[in-house]
Amino acid sequence: AATASQSPQYMQSLLRSRYPSTCEPAEDPTIANIVDTARYPIHELDGTQAAATIAKARAAWETYGEVSLPGFIRADVRALLADEVSGLPAHNRRYTAPYLARKSLGSNASLDPEHPLRRLFQSDIHAVAGDQIPNATLLRRVYDSPAVAAFFARVIRRGRLYHYADGLQQLNVMYLLDRGGRSWHYDGSDFVATLMVQQADEGGDFDFAPFIRTRCGGGGGDAENFARVRELFDGAYAGRRTTRAEAGTVQLFNGCRSLHRVRTAFGPTARITAVLSYDSNPPCAQQLPSLEANVRNYGERVRDSAVWLRAQEERRRLCAGVESPPPFETEG
Repeated sequence: AATASQSPQYMQSLLRSRYPSTCEPAEDPTIANIVDTARYPIHELDGTQAAATIAKARAAWETYGEVSLPGFIRADVRALLADEVSGLPAHNRRYTAPYLARKSLGSNASLDPEHPLRRLFQSDIHAVAGDQIPNATLLRRVYDSPAVAAFFARVIRRGRLYHYADGLQQLNVMYLLDRGGRSWHYDGSDFVATLMVQQADEGGDFDFAPFIRTRCGGGGGDAENFARVRELFDGAYAGRRTTRAEAGTVQLFNGCRSLHRVRTAFGPTARITAVLSYDSNPPCAQQLPSLEANVRNYGERVRDSAVWLRAQEERRRLCAGVESPPPFETEG
């Protein structure tokens, strides 16, 4: 029998990346059955109401690097959306690590004992890769919607957004079970969209420090602003913000400059979020994750089930005739 990663569903998730037009503005009338278009008029981006909504969202984006869009998903479909993505096969990422990879900053021999890089934090999350999310789900329809992507692009001032070309990472579901949490970290990109599918009974709040880092990627030295990070970890940083999103809320976030975490969740109700990944570059100009990065994110099945080889084959086919497309990353 074929594994999940060898199924037609997996191949379809890869094939989505073939068509850069999937994120172009287009008529998408059925999305109004999922998105509250009365509140967020994503089909009329040049209209007066949309302009006001976008202007308000842009102000938050430019000030805090974070936009919350409560009620983006209609109340009458939230339970079904959550049911469709509950209990999917997931990889448990449980580890203890500093907030930033130390190897990128050289030797730690000279670090102060209280330096923030010496502090360790525990994460315990369960990650569902894109090939494990059924194509017929409401979540897939939201991700595939050109109107949704065009709206996001307007808010963050991007001319156009493309689906991320990695079939495993383009759309994920994250579970925080009882006593699970996600420790302080930065993201690898300057934009990610998340959807709160289901909130935990208690806890699960989102903490972030807007633009605490001078630039994406840091690079050490003054850009990392270690003194401010130390204040953040000591609970003395005045710039920290905390949000608690309810089900149906979409959040747009600049996570490469804003250090962030999800506090420990408590109770029998899992905290479920979806991560929708886009890129400003077309598929053949995107930098994709390495095999080892995807193994860390989604488990050994990525290596054992030939998922990676299929991804590389699809990459070569997509980029046939494209001069010198970026290689897969060699490190995670």
